Amino acid sequence: RACGVAQPARVSAAAGMPRFVWDLHYPDPAATSFDYPISAIFHDTPPVPQGPLALPGRYSVRLSTNGRTYERPLLVKIDPRVKTSQSGLEAQFALTQSIAAAMQADFDALKRARDKSHGAANATADDLDEINGDLAAMLGAVDGADAWPTSQQQSAFVALNKRLASDLKKVDMQP
Repeated sequence: RACGVAQPARVSAAAGMPRFVWDLHYPDPAATSFDYPISAIFHDTPPVPQGPLALPGRYSVRLSTNGRTYERPLLVKIDPRVKTSQSGLEAQFALTQSIAAAMQADFDALKRARDKSHGAANATADDLDEINGDLAAMLGAVDGADAWPTSQQQSAFVALNKRLASDLKKVDMQP
């Protein structure tokens, strides 16, 4: 992962009731590059793309400290201003998960292509790198609003996935 302006969150050990803001993103996708939005706040903005956001629902939170583990329930609620249905959010989440999985497949293939060519210029590797960037941009666009994925986003993902499948075959056929 790229060096970030966002610092790892730490819970204070001081007496009292510390406040901690949970990052509700799934792990970051396997991107070939990370960047910061123009609105980045120094020491407080993580690089993008980030992993998909967790859906509203019930989760468990685990805290381990001094050899002990504590587990508590966590209820993630939707922002009351958002009017998208749960099924719309689930469709958005499914697409972002698919994009992240495609990014991982692309990233792994890119590594294999570069290893096989010993780092030399390689048209397939260049295309895989471009696809990864396109997928990262798509992930940001789909995850950027609490809304059903648009038909254009879905079509674009299908097209990128076809291109990726073709490149994966090329990488696997290379000596």
